[in-house]
Amino acid sequence: MPRKIFLAVLVSAMLAAAFPVWAEIEDSTVLSFNVSSLPEAQLALTQAWTFPVLRGSGFLTGGNNLNTALFYNVTPVSMNAGLDLTLTPIAFAQVKAGGSIGTGWNCPLLGIAPNAWGLNKPETGESGLIAGEPFEAAIWMLYGGAVLQFDLGAVIPGNWNHVLVQTYHQINYRANTLAGSGDSWSHENDGGENRNGFNYYSSYVLGYQTPAFPALKIVALMAEMKLKLYAEPDNSYGDEFPRWLFSGLAGFEITSRINFTAIGQLSLNRNFTNWRYRQDKNDDVFYKNRVLNKDNPLSLNFYRLAAVLSFKLR
Repeated sequence: MPRKIFLAVLVSAMLAAAFPVWAEIEDSTVLSFNVSSLPEAQLALTQAWTFPVLRGSGFLTGGNNLNTALFYNVTPVSMNAGLDLTLTPIAFAQVKAGGSIGTGWNCPLLGIAPNAWGLNKPETGESGLIAGEPFEAAIWMLYGGAVLQFDLGAVIPGNWNHVLVQTYHQINYRANTLAGSGDSWSHENDGGENRNGFNYYSSYVLGYQTPAFPALKIVALMAEMKLKLYAEPDNSYGDEFPRWLFSGLAGFEITSRINFTAIGQLSLNRNFTNWRYRQDKNDDVFYKNRVLNKDNPLSLNFYRLAAVLSFKLR
């Protein structure tokens, strides 16, 4: 058998084994609306396809699949689109990869977000200067990660036994196309402490599915951590500290197509000295010129209340 024919047959056999029943492909379209007390808002549309991949007949491999999701979202100061891939090779684990690209603008209307977008540069005065022209740059990100998850109800069957545990770990590279190696930038009114480079993200969830209440489907506690993996020279403002966000949430199924999630969040923030900006920097108002309070570097503070309303269109 010629080599090219042999390779074609081999690839066809591998695809047939990995995707045995294409008729089992599931697709869904979800429209969601997010609001919070900051204030902020986001409208998002997600189209997902779930392919049966490497499925077996046992408990650990019977639900194996590849989920492919295309998403688009818009806020008052940005729009973003991307692709998420999630492979489930075994019941308790997932492998994730994907990317996104977006752009933004400032929204000085009513003073809501006049410095939401642009490069962040030092300025002598009352505030640092975050300024950018609409659509002048793109924010892009590539990521890879892994999930470990466990459902007690899968081991000990019973409606009251669905205690859920999940942890997710991700490495990503995020960049602004207009920023140089030493430039800081802001996107979506996030404070302007971003730089092009690698980042680490992790999340930890403890949840419980609630069979006693028809509408309330899940209550959960969640901790999220973000850590910059690039080094900052002359770092006196605590950039090496992870950014922690703690959430309590309740998920409700209003109908088979409408879901509502209520979220309350606390954040672990850095504390700075009373003399906020360093004299040896000529009093330039810039986030890198702040000095961390070494005696009391971190404090837990209220962050926001948020709500997510989602509609399954298909």
